[in-house]
Amino acid sequence: MLPATLSDYGAPYQDVRPVRDPTTQAAAEKYNRMAEDVAQATRPIQRAAVSFLTTATAAPTTVAAGNVTCFTVWGSGSAQKPVVTKTATGAYTLTWTATFDDGLVGVENMEDVAETESVVFTMPVGAPNVRSAGARANILTIASNVVTVEVYDNTGALSDISGGVAIDLALR
Repeated sequence: MLPATLSDYGAPYQDVRPVRDPTTQAAAEKYNRMAEDVAQATRPIQRAAVSFLTTATAAPTTVAAGNVTCFTVWGSGSAQKPVVTKTATGAYTLTWTATFDDGLVGVENMEDVAETESVVFTMPVGAPNVRSAGARANILTIASNVVTVEVYDNTGALSDISGGVAIDLALR
């Protein structure tokens, strides 16, 4: 989901006639307010919070899905989790599916509205948290739906911190 503006929602609208039935019609004033509120919310919000456990298994390997937790604006189930791959000692790549279907899929009369959104991250929200004393992690790169993370021990060397240590990060 990319940051949006009021015009991305086709607004602002003007009422041609007064609303007769508020249960089936929306006043332009109310729609415009809702569209602007939604557009504003797309700009600063965290798109995803993810946590995964490091692994001591030699690279390359995929971190088990059960060791990955993810909360995103498009959902928090198994289908929304990234695939976390260990590419070298202390180096992990998180890959989300490139697109997702939003809540409008299958809704009647929504054929002209985009129902598939792109997964695009633009920046981290703060530094990743490592749940181990003296260790740290950095987000090395963000390329659309792929994020590269490096984990370091307290000597500054790339490390998996013996495996099983949670790395938490937030993305926008």
